[in-house]
Amino acid sequence: MEEINIISTKKIFLTFDDGPSVPHTEQILDILKDLNVKATFCVCGKNAMRYPEIIKRISGEGHLITNHTLSHSRFFTTTGFLWPEIVITSLIIKSITGKITRFFRPPWGVMGPFLGISLWASNHKMFLWDVDAKDWTCPPARIIAKEIIEKAEPNSIILLHDGKKTEKKIDRSQTVSAVYPIVKSLKDQGYIFETIDKLLASKK
Repeated sequence: MEEINIISTKKIFLTFDDGPSVPHTEQILDILKDLNVKATFCVCGKNAMRYPEIIKRISGEGHLITNHTLSHSRFFTTTGFLWPEIVITSLIIKSITGKITRFFRPPWGVMGPFLGISLWASNHKMFLWDVDAKDWTCPPARIIAKEIIEKAEPNSIILLHDGKKTEKKIDRSQTVSAVYPIVKSLKDQGYIFETIDKLLASKK
């Protein structure tokens, strides 16, 4: 009898905010490469300018780079004056990678009242998340992994952080340590990791 290959429809979307940073983003990239999965990196423009070689590596290894504003400013976020920061960050990403990004994640998930109009007019697509282990509070890696593995469902968007706003001296070592067990466990459960553009494209 001919063997039938069953293709999993359990897709999941791994995302990292606020990077890139040293050494954490490159450590995460090493893990993702070893496990052969793709992720989405929501980068801040100032960090992209600080570490252009890491941005090139993210793009070159097939991950998706999206816009997370220039400065991750709470003032600009809460007052709604994010559009110039989005435009500048898009130009920075394009200057480094040669690629235009049309995907945007707002800092803290906060949207000003008029930003949606600008995003719509410029054909940008905004996305948030539904699985958050609050790794930005720096809990132990086992707690981060446990929270995400237990909450993950098909089409979940997982939020992690490889940076901290635009700060240079940070510690994301616990997040880095959590990435391998998260990905390994979810792969063992039959999940397929994809970049966020695949999810948003399916919602057209």
